Amino acid sequence: MARAYQDPRYNLAYVYLALGMWGELPWDLPQYDLFPSDHYLIRQMDSGVLLMRGGDGNLWKIL
Repeated sequence: MARAYQDPRYNLAYVYLALGMWGELPWDLPQYDLFPSDHYLIRQMDSGVLLMRGGDGNLWKIL
């Protein structure tokens, strides 16, 4: 379901799908800043969607 931290809250595609199908989520999302402050969501045509943690450079391919 989610590759980053094995937590579906970080999978935006799943969040959008759940909202579209059920109109609600089984968990609470933060009102601002879904990702922690040292995380960067990178979207590029060639690489897909990547989530990078700035402190140590950990990288997850999200989509």
